[in-house]
Amino acid sequence: MALFNYRVEYSRQSYTGEMTLAASSEPYQWLSTQSPTYLNPAEQRMLDGMTSDRRRESYLRGRWAAKSALISAFGGNAVQWAILPGVFGQPIAQFLERSHPPVTLSISHSDSGALALVAPAAWPAAVDCEAISERNLDAIESQLTRDERQSALNQSEVAYIAALTMMWSLKESASKILGGGLAIDLGALELTDCVFSDNAELKAKFLKMAHLQGVARTRNTCVSSVVFPESSKINNLIAPLLVRETEILSGDLIP
Repeated sequence: MALFNYRVEYSRQSYTGEMTLAASSEPYQWLSTQSPTYLNPAEQRMLDGMTSDRRRESYLRGRWAAKSALISAFGGNAVQWAILPGVFGQPIAQFLERSHPPVTLSISHSDSGALALVAPAAWPAAVDCEAISERNLDAIESQLTRDERQSALNQSEVAYIAALTMMWSLKESASKILGGGLAIDLGALELTDCVFSDNAELKAKFLKMAHLQGVARTRNTCVSSVVFPESSKINNLIAPLLVRETEILSGDLIP
């Protein structure tokens, strides 16, 4: 199996805690066989309504990664956690056995795997993963501002398409924190203070969302990103963690 999860400590003002991330690239056959051990009845009904194997695989990988993160962070077992869609289609985690403080949950999928992030709802964060492909160049460019595109052109640490994909991934992560997904006007998520480094990392803030910041990493043809509250202090494990997640999704690492 290729499942990896890790806790990252953070602090902001007087608030401290942990966010937990998990990456999964298990094969569809295994996920399908094991589904009774980690899906509850409501989730199983959602799965039964899906006719596409690709959609089912994506759903199962996301639930497997998310429940691994939830159990690691908050305890319980997989069936005790229900993950059902909210009004905007966003994943909502609920512990079924007893009252539990609200949590924030973010799930992202790529062709090769899924990422999940959980944290206390008082400290929201979100994760995204994307495939780097020249086929997406025009589409991504059309959604970025001139200043954002120029930032990607001005740097020399990663290929232009990789830089654009990292930017796009940060916008995806930010849209999940804000709750509207890509229904949000992407102009409101314009990046600023973009800093590319030679280890294929991008750190950035948001021009019109000053309460957010993010970090993205790329490996081969995959990008992973996390967006979280600005002014938070996160231990230095976040960078290698994203590297490891991205290696899992690119097929370079089997933990």
